[in-house]
Amino acid sequence: MKYLISENADALIHVSSGQLLNQKNFIHERRNLDTFVIIICMKGTLYIAQDEKRFTLGENQFIILFAGHEHYGYRECGDSISYYWCHFRIRDDRFRIIDGDEWPPYFDVKGKNGGGGGGGLNNSPNFTSCRSTAESPPTAGRF
Repeated sequence: MKYLISENADALIHVSSGQLLNQKNFIHERRNLDTFVIIICMKGTLYIAQDEKRFTLGENQFIILFAGHEHYGYRECGDSISYYWCHFRIRDDRFRIIDGDEWPPYFDVKGKNGGGGGGGLNNSPNFTSCRSTAESPPTAGRF
């Protein structure tokens, strides 16, 4: 799993946001944007890929799609889909995208660095990040 880390004291730059409500056979269009996108699925299942890696996004799960990377739907969503989306930028490009084994020690997330303390992600809302269809379920990082 990859993580987006921003050590930026400034707020994110909001570009656009909204809610998608669709009844039948929705498939996300193919695009490569200059913004990050967070998608939070509220109902149904979203089948989305980024750079050829496929993800299945279910109810109360989210994904962050990276700026400058192609993303697209790889399968129709079925009968009904509802999700919130937000396009944003990070000021001054002060961020990094890391793999799970590069997790910084100053984030103390349950299941990562012993859990239970520090200023990490433990007290965040109850969303879970989605996983690739090729990976095992995540064991930590509930948002």
